[in-house]
Amino acid sequence: MATIKGDEENNDEWYLDIGCSNHMTCKNSWFYELDDSVNRKIRFADNSIVCAKCIGNVMIHIKDGNKSCISASH
Repeated sequence: MATIKGDEENNDEWYLDIGCSNHMTCKNSWFYELDDSVNRKIRFADNSIVCAKCIGNVMIHIKDGNKSCISASH
């Protein structure tokens, strides 16, 4: 999946791909549980690498009004 970042700095949307092995965001406030002792290198399809500095669980609000948890696997 690809997306282009819009001009809005405070965009609260998060695009998820259930086929991905990692879901990432830079908004720590979205996590209700966060473990900052975890550091991982994430390699993308183009062989570029980013470092994930934390891992945790996020509660998301679904369009139908329900909530769902995205849980981290350590």
